[in-house]
Formats: sequence, C-alpha cells, structure tokens
Amino acid sequence: MLRPIDPSESPPPAAYRVPWMVRRADPAHPVVINGSAESADFVRVLLDDPSRENTQLWGQVLPSEDIELCLCGADLDDAAVTIAWFRPADGLEYVWRFVVWRQRLHALRREATPHLNGTRQRIPRPVVRGIQREACARR
Repeated sequence: MLRPIDPSESPPPAAYRVPWMVRRADPAHPVVINGSAESADFVRVLLDDPSRENTQLWGQVLPSEDIELCLCGADLDDAAVTIAWFRPADGLEYVWRFVVWRQRLHALRREATPHLNGTRQRIPRPVVRGIQREACARR
C-alpha cells in the first residue's frame, strides 16, 4: 500500500552489494573472489552434491582474496554453490548462491544458435553426465 513520505523519517539503509565475484575460466575449478573493500567473516561454502563432503569452512576472507573451488567429480550441469558469511559492519549473516555450468551453457547457446529462414535450430546439449573425470591434481 502506498503512503505519503514523512520528511522526518530517516531514509532506509542503502542496499548491501554482494561482495563475491566468480571467475569461471575452468568450470570444474571456479575461483571465488571477495571483490569488496571489507572482509567477510566465518565464510562457509555449501556444495549441492550428495556424493561428496558438502561444507567447506573458509573462515575470514579478506578483500581481493581469491579461493579456488574444486568441483571435480561433481555433475557440473546441476552443481550449485552456496556461500554464507557474516558482515562485520552489522553482524548479520548473508547467503548467496550461484551455478557454475548453466549460465555458461546458456550464453554459449545464445551466441551459437544459428537462425535459418527465421527459425531457430537447436544445438545439441553437451554431454556432461557419465564422463569419467580424473582425480583433481590440485586438491
């Protein structure tokens, strides 16, 4: 419901920008970067993959610090990563979630979809499931 603005009220606080950026050059090893000017405390990373350990405890992540995730053996087509952290400025817990493969696949499909006589031709989906992956040497 709309209401008139009372000039004596203080304005709402500015929105808090999520500090994380993700480099996806290697889909099996995304790099998470704290792109903010403040540290993130008690950082936890939750992987949506029942076949492996689901939680990583990173502790404090400093500004511009980057951490590589190893998703070898995970189904990259369905992998989702959730990052939870506390912001020192207000002591509240924040949560942010991202996917590794879907966004990249969607962008590739959009760029590579040929148009023939005004109709779109479907590009076959790359086979990710069932590929035997080697153990990650970076672990």
